[in-house]
Amino acid sequence: MEMLGVEQTLPDIPGASLLCFSYSPYDRFCPFYKTVGMLKNMIAFYDMARHAVESTAQSENKITWSVIRDSMGQILYQLSSMKFKVCAILL
Repeated sequence: MEMLGVEQTLPDIPGASLLCFSYSPYDRFCPFYKTVGMLKNMIAFYDMARHAVESTAQSENKITWSVIRDSMGQILYQLSSMKFKVCAILL
């Protein structure tokens, strides 16, 4: 059941169902710390979205996955675009 939420939460990521199995030429230039940071952000978003859905399930004003997707479209796009951002280590 939770996987349904993941697929609905991250629909803007191209090939979202293949994320774990894909490899692009860009990947070798994406440092591991950046990959870990991106994954932490996606997991945090999913956890907060799931908490919002679960905590309002019995409420009159329910928050559903479609409400989150519709209202957080820009955030979802930014999450899926992090891979292409240039990052720098600040010393």
